[in-house]
Amino acid sequence: MVWSKLLVLNRSGEEMDSHDSGTWQTVNRGKLGFSAVVKSSVHSSHPTSRAPTTSSSPFRGRQKIFGTRSSDDNVTVKSGIPIVQKAVVHVDNLDVGCTEALLQDYLLANDIQVLSCYKAKSWIKEKDERDKVTAFRVCIPATQRQAIFSPDIWAKGVIIRSWQFKKTNNGG
Repeated sequence: MVWSKLLVLNRSGEEMDSHDSGTWQTVNRGKLGFSAVVKSSVHSSHPTSRAPTTSSSPFRGRQKIFGTRSSDDNVTVKSGIPIVQKAVVHVDNLDVGCTEALLQDYLLANDIQVLSCYKAKSWIKEKDERDKVTAFRVCIPATQRQAIFSPDIWAKGVIIRSWQFKKTNNGG
């Protein structure tokens, strides 16, 4: 039976397995910066041994999984508090007279629940135009994301975008 053995390096670049024979090839894994060394070798088949699978795990990186099973009273392991998945948007090119409270009231009138609303920097490029507008960072439940992106609820010229989070030095 022919199979490849996967040797994983830890974050400091040290090997986590000590087999040295065979052909080695370094494989990089995308944005997370993890790398692996693949060793190709030929081993005899043993009745109890299985060849490793080559498909990648669906749980790569720092992915969060939210449970969907309903929590009845007879379940022993259940969540302590309800988790609300959130969406953060940037609302730009509003009149300078618009305030956080005014925007929250407007969104509530359009059946959009606001979790938080803060003043933000406008993305308008011209400095003289930037002084005439205001922008906000608005956090809403993820289930209402499509509603806030509906052009029918916004005045002509108002810009709605997904919030652009700054990347840290370590790429996170």
